[in-house]
Amino acid sequence: MNSSEVTTTVLAAAQTAAPAAGMTTSGWFLLLASWAAIVGVCVFCFWRIFSRRGEEHLVAPLEIETEPPPDAPRDADAPRL
Repeated sequence: MNSSEVTTTVLAAAQTAAPAAGMTTSGWFLLLASWAAIVGVCVFCFWRIFSRRGEEHLVAPLEIETEPPPDAPRDADAPRL
């Protein structure tokens, strides 16, 4: 058989194959359980983030010092920025 005959045979077999029957019950259960877990974790995380109103919010300083402190050990071989 050459490649065109094989292609024709495969296409004919695909056309006569039974159509898909849809998802099984276990497939639906797995789908719904997965989505419930994803939505549940998302809701829990948002609840944790937005329910902390009384705590102090940490804010970064407007200017950040990039020089090392004066008492930090200096490496003679390191390039100085």
